[in-house]
Formats: sequence, C-alpha cells, structure tokens
Amino acid sequence: MKTYINTFICFLALSLIATSCHKDDNEDPTPIEEKDFQTVPYSFTATLTPMSDNPEGIELKKAFANGDVIEVTNAQILYEPLVLSCTEFNGKTAATFSGELKVKKDVDVASTLRLSAVLKNTNTKTLYNSGKPFTDVVEISNTTDGFDQYSYWSCANIVDNKIELTQSTVFVEVNMPLLGTVVNLTNGQAFDNPRLKGKHYYAVSNGTTVECKELLFKQKLDNKDKSFYKITATLSEDLIPALFSIGENQQVYFSRGNLQYRPMDGKWRLAPQQYHHCLKNTQDVGEDYAKWKEEDDWSDYFWFGAWVEGGSPNWAKENALLVDYQVPVDANGYVSGACAFGGAKWTLLTIDEWSYLLEKRANAKQKTGGAVIIIDQANNIKINGWVILPDDWVTPNNLKPFEGEFEVQYEKDIPNQYTIEEWSEMESSGAVFLPAIGQLFETIASLKGYAQYQSLTYSVNQDAGCGICFDAFSNYVLCYDWAILKQMGTPVRLVQKNVTATVKVE
Repeated sequence: MKTYINTFICFLALSLIATSCHKDDNEDPTPIEEKDFQTVPYSFTATLTPMSDNPEGIELKKAFANGDVIEVTNAQILYEPLVLSCTEFNGKTAATFSGELKVKKDVDVASTLRLSAVLKNTNTKTLYNSGKPFTDVVEISNTTDGFDQYSYWSCANIVDNKIELTQSTVFVEVNMPLLGTVVNLTNGQAFDNPRLKGKHYYAVSNGTTVECKELLFKQKLDNKDKSFYKITATLSEDLIPALFSIGENQQVYFSRGNLQYRPMDGKWRLAPQQYHHCLKNTQDVGEDYAKWKEEDDWSDYFWFGAWVEGGSPNWAKENALLVDYQVPVDANGYVSGACAFGGAKWTLLTIDEWSYLLEKRANAKQKTGGAVIIIDQANNIKINGWVILPDDWVTPNNLKPFEGEFEVQYEKDIPNQYTIEEWSEMESSGAVFLPAIGQLFETIASLKGYAQYQSLTYSVNQDAGCGICFDAFSNYVLCYDWAILKQMGTPVRLVQKNVTATVKVE
C-alpha cells in the first residue's frame, strides 16, 4: 500500500466466461453440475474515512497501490470472498465498483448481508499488507514509507452498500533530545530501544502504549480518528543533553557551563560555553578586587557554599570578614538552600556522587580524563580541563575515540585534543567539560591543569567544604574530599536531578 498521496486504484470488472464444447449428436448431454452457491449482482461504494490529523482528507485514488484490492468476506454467508478492483472514481474520496457475490445457496439474500471488507495487496511477498491486522512494533525510516508498507484499512460492517475503510495502524514520530532515553512501546509485546536521540519513527497498532520512564511519560495511542502521532520531548537549553549515573538508578543532567556571577549588579548566569573562563588575564585578584567589582565583568570563583540564595558570592579576598559568612548546612552535612541561579532545581553533586560518577559506574575509567580544547589555533590559545562522557556514549563520526587511560607530562602529549568544531560535536553527543581554572586564594593558582570543583558535602570538623581535585594531564582524580576553605574561591558546576524534559503529544 502506498501513501495517500502517490497511488492509484485499478478497477477490474468481474465477468463470468462461459465455455461450451460440441459433443457428438449421438452422445448423451453432459449433466449440469449443481452449484453450491447463487450468484447475486452487487454494487458497492467504497470510501476512505479521513483522519483527524489529515484535515484535507484522503483522495481515494491515491490511497491504493498496484496490486491492492478490496476483499469482501463473511464465511457464514459467502461461498468465497469477493475480490474487487477499480479504475473509476466518483468524487475525491469515493468510488463505485461492482461484482458478483457468490452467496451460499441456503442464505436468504433478501435479508441484510452482514459483510466486512479489508484492503490487501495481491502482489506483496512480505508479512504485511496481506489483509491481516498489523500487530507488530516496527521501526521505520519515515512515516511515508511506513504508511505504504504497514497500513491496514478495513471496514467491520458494510452498511447500505457502503464500504467505509478506516485505518487502524498507528504511525509514531518520536523526537528525543536526550542520549540514553529508553522508549518502550507495548501492544501485547514490548519493543525496547536502549538509546534514542533525535527523530525515530515507528509503525504500531492502534492501542499501543508509549512509555518513557526517564521523563515520567506514559500514554496509550487509542484515538480511533487519528493515525499519525508526534511525541516530542524538549530539554532546557541550560543542560547538556545526556544522562550521567551518580548512584544506583540515579542520573543527573549537567549545566551547559560553570556558574558565573557579576558583582557590579548581582547577576547570575551559566558560562556561555563549557570551556569559558572569566578573569583569565588577572593574575592578582586580591589587589584588583575593588576595581574588578565596579567593572562589567564576571567571576567564576566562589567561596564554598556561596552559590546558594543568601550566600556571599562577591567576597573574594582572604581577609574578608569571615565572621559574617556562614555556610548553611543541613543535618546530613550537606549545603542546604536553593541555588541563587534558577532556584531549587539546581544543586551540586555530593562527594559520594562524584566518586560513583568517576569511579564506580559502568566503564567509568574509559569515560573520564584530561583534555585540551584549542580555542584559537593561530594564537595558540588553549584551555585544559576534565572530560566526563555520558552513560550511553557513542563517539561522533570522524572523531577519534576518547582515551581514558593515560598520564603525560606535557600539554602537547594529552591525547584528547579538540578544535572548537570538534568539541561542538563532542558536546552535542553529551560530553561534559570542566575547565581546569585552578583556585582563587589571593592570587589565581598557577598549577596548570589542576582544578578543584565544589561538592555539596561539608566537613563540620574542618569547617571547610569538600571538593574534587583533578589533573588534566592524567585520567585520575587527585582527591575526592579536597578541603575547600571558606575564603578559597573555586569553580562550581551545577546539576539537575529532577525530571527536566517536557513531553508534547500531537
């Protein structure tokens, strides 16, 4: 069956060909065999019922392919099915064609004929378009081809000599922005695709249930007037479109860049790029702090816990009055309070979650390690950092595989080096980059390739925060509970643990 825009119906009038043979005049005439049926001329008007998602209707003569026929059946009434083809049409969505019903001789043809009809293809060599209901779940290249191959048009009851064919196969376009999204389609059997991103198309039967547990989405596709569905999930542009395991059955999204703050007007934002870093030309922030605070510039260094509402993000000097700076901590020893940027939906990973992500999840060592992003090749502007790959990682085409097992002394020997264009491909596939921007303690730390990132965990005994410290020249974290003093400025990368994608069905 072709699409409802590119096909035709063939009409073939049914005829009976009588043959006779001449016998010798002296021979006895051949006895006439008594038939088990009676022939009844019958005229039908066939129509296609337009779906609600096709407001312009379906043109009947474009709904059939070469070899398609309408088969009229009822085993209790008819001696054999009536097969009808057509070449003439009366109107856009109707055609009249005639044939002869072979009705069993015991049936009273004056009574209502309880007949049904189905569209089938006599040329097909596949399991589909054979006149049987489509009950499978099949991924297709697009809905147009799927409509051609997997449609099932039928009429359960012919009334007043009208065959109203309706579609019962459902075609679904699923558009997921997330790597690792699992979409379950169930109609008595289940089809699981363990990794979806972008658009995927399916042919399923009416009544199929679509479920995505990560997005808390579940819907039964049972609208009898609808055969095409679009299911689209949208994700905030503030997030990297991938899932990262931080514990058993626990996953998060990372923010698209480090947290940044502008002291001049108290504005918060996420870095425009994952590799973006502020104050890279200021060697002594302590002496220049007063001037910096008055300029239109951003900071990505924060005292521990200063990222929450009511924190002190504009204190960046060791000799600040720490007596007025209190980190809000809950009973479990975690920084409490909503994030100053975006509220309670944002948080940080705990030390245990950082450890699980980088050490304990499946293939953790192959999914993390140092890297270099070449920002300006001509002027040799680069930035070192730490790459974390998502749970369901596939290397983009034309890029070499990520190396998670190495230890070098020089920047040029770091195996994972990317141009801006190459990194864009990595990021679109879900890679996270934490720039190695050191720390702020009167002056910016000069240890090239090192960085400490804050966690949610606070050490009451040390009166200090805990963070991770990594080395971009290797594939291992130096420390998972690095002490971050209150007056020590370090970068912050936010995450979201709650469901953040929204699903639209149309």
